[in-house]
Amino acid sequence: MIQAQLNLPKLTNKGKSNRKTLQQLEVEFCELLGGITTHSGIGKWLNKGKIYNDKLNIYQVAIQPSKKKLFIKLCKKYGKLTKQLAIYVVINNRARIIEL
Repeated sequence: MIQAQLNLPKLTNKGKSNRKTLQQLEVEFCELLGGITTHSGIGKWLNKGKIYNDKLNIYQVAIQPSKKKLFIKLCKKYGKLTKQLAIYVVINNRARIIEL
């Protein structure tokens, strides 16, 4: 098995709650990937000289390598549903930023 992680903000860039979408993500990840571990965190990113702070949900799953494509597909789906321009994922200790 390999560890996979997705970080998503609790709020959209316009300040709207992502709570319902993130609850849907948790159910779908459990159904399709077998379970999920969640943590809270704070992400910081820089855009045009300004630092932004995001309250995050951090999702971790242990998956078979054969489920890697499904994991990425789900990450992109929920990145779009939470109105992200890009998402931060880690698969098997390799970090990636995926533009949406």
